[in-house]
Amino acid sequence: MAIISLSKQKRRTTQSQPLRARNRNVKFIPEVPANPPDLQQYEALFHGSDIVVDEPEFRISSRSLEFGDGFYTTSDRLQASVWGIDRTKENSDPWNDDQAMVRFRSHIPSVSMFRLDVKRARRELNILVFNYPCPEWLDYLADSLGRDQRRWADIVIGPMADDNFKNIVEIYRDERDNGLNPDPYLYISLLKKGMQTDQILFASKRSLKYLKYVGCFVWI
Repeated sequence: MAIISLSKQKRRTTQSQPLRARNRNVKFIPEVPANPPDLQQYEALFHGSDIVVDEPEFRISSRSLEFGDGFYTTSDRLQASVWGIDRTKENSDPWNDDQAMVRFRSHIPSVSMFRLDVKRARRELNILVFNYPCPEWLDYLADSLGRDQRRWADIVIGPMADDNFKNIVEIYRDERDNGLNPDPYLYISLLKKGMQTDQILFASKRSLKYLKYVGCFVWI
């Protein structure tokens, strides 16, 4: 398991020290390139729902979520739009019953936009970054699904999995926990079939303080 921690203190880069790292509280899995990303691509984030969310909240979900409980965002506005539409359909199906249309009209697909204070977050929070689907990422999904995940990270960044990830990950977790040594890359290949984009989970209440609401757009 290759986890590389970045140094918390600024220091000069030498030939024996190729990583230009800033803090130990940022982990890149499975590896860090010669020039670690500064995470600025996650400064603008989007959250899709059936309502406008101007004050993000840490939520414990009754559903199985890939990275566990918390507040989910993405850097992809289109993906957030899909989340908003799906959430609206879940909460108010107009073909379900006579009263559903009333509920449907009161829930509108919405995308709330946030600004993440990346520099402060890097200094003060624990951030876990999965660069791409890897065995460590799969294990994290399996542990989160079983609610066994330790809460080291305040923010978890990584790729999304297939919408039906629960069934696939459950099989992998059962084989792993029973000592059957499953091939993680086989399961990763199944999960990647429906993979679309990234997701950024704010996995602690304190991490939400680094998000600032900047606006929204809705479907009317």
